[in-house]
Amino acid sequence: GAVTLNAGTSINATSYQWFDLATNTNIANTDTVTITPPVGATTQYYVVVSNGVCSVNDTVSYTVFPSIIAHAGNDTTICIGGSVTLNASSSVNGTNYNWFQMPGNTNIGNSVSVTVTPALGTTSYYVVVDNGNSCSANDTITITAIALPIAHAGNDSILCKPSTVTLNASTSINATSYQWFDVTTNTNIGNTDTFTVTPPVGATTQYYVVVSNGVCSVNDTVSYTVFPSIIAHAGNDTTLCIGGSATLNASSSVNGTNYNWFQMPGSTNI
Repeated sequence: GAVTLNAGTSINATSYQWFDLATNTNIANTDTVTITPPVGATTQYYVVVSNGVCSVNDTVSYTVFPSIIAHAGNDTTICIGGSVTLNASSSVNGTNYNWFQMPGNTNIGNSVSVTVTPALGTTSYYVVVDNGNSCSANDTITITAIALPIAHAGNDSILCKPSTVTLNASTSINATSYQWFDVTTNTNIGNTDTFTVTPPVGATTQYYVVVSNGVCSVNDTVSYTVFPSIIAHAGNDTTLCIGGSATLNASSSVNGTNYNWFQMPGSTNI
């Protein structure tokens, strides 16, 4: 920037002459003069003051450093409990960095980068960049930590016959996306909060859903065990004489079953 050279003197001076010391060029003939020293250098100026008989001179120097532009990074949203590394940059080399957390102006680091784990909500940090020669600049970054979503894929179920079931993902947040997967194959099978599937018979099949709010993602798993349908046969209707006995023989379409006989009415177990 521009600076004003001002020659002060204890005598009734009659003349002033300002010079650039490096070139010995006369730059003004008044007691004050405005100049713009070059950036990135130290420039000396001297003034010759005279009262018409005696002359004296004095020198002044100006060192001009480039302007510092500090950048703390872009504002960011993360999941609660997550960490983020703040990386500062500067328009000049050989600078010093000091990071602070607001409010309170707590110093949290003295290097170009620092890792923080902000609390739930919005936290601001700022970096002060200086070149060690009284020149500095600062910039602020805001980190927003949001709550993790809670996903629920449903309750595990046992089905006693081939069935079509609806997978229904519930969540505690305003979710922006849902993705359903078959655990065994990791195949994406749906991208909505509800999805209909027909689990295979004779097996336990697991499905998981990934729920996202655009920043944080969580998942949950549900399993369906499907047994083959059971066809029971109590035998053929029979007529016999009073006092006679009959043996009831049950059969089933599947092995390894349990049998319980009941007499009607009353449903008495026999």
